[in-house]
Amino acid sequence: MYQNRIIIPSYDSDGVLNYFVGRDFYKGGMKYKNPPIPKDIIGFDLYIDWSQPIVLCEGVFDAIAIKNNSIPLFGKTILPKLYETIIKNRVKHIIISLDEDAFKDSLKMIKKFFNSGISVNFVKLTETDPSELGYIKMIDKLNTSTEVNFKELMRMKIYGK
Repeated sequence: MYQNRIIIPSYDSDGVLNYFVGRDFYKGGMKYKNPPIPKDIIGFDLYIDWSQPIVLCEGVFDAIAIKNNSIPLFGKTILPKLYETIIKNRVKHIIISLDEDAFKDSLKMIKKFFNSGISVNFVKLTETDPSELGYIKMIDKLNTSTEVNFKELMRMKIYGK
């Protein structure tokens, strides 16, 4: 079933496999083949330092490119377990770096964290994603991302940028 796929595992905080992604290596069909279990897990939890800022991104290859404290969402939305863990661990700062086509999803997350008293930076990506940009360019984008205050959030909602 996972023949000719690169398998990227994810482990929970105890080092137990909690999910994996199978990506087609030869471009012969369906790009991703994920396990038949819910995605409501914390991707790469074993490697997350909850006392430091975390970076939320869409996929495992994006998280691998970002490296430092990045969590793949396995999609474009934050699921309950991750959100609850962020709140439980009193994360103070989050950086959101989703693909350009997920701008509205980013806004929803920004608002949710903003309303929870968590400061949020937003990385605006255009035409490419973190895995295509690579580590050095992504670190530059993360370091130059802007913190979203209420005024900026409203501007983003109105103008879509």
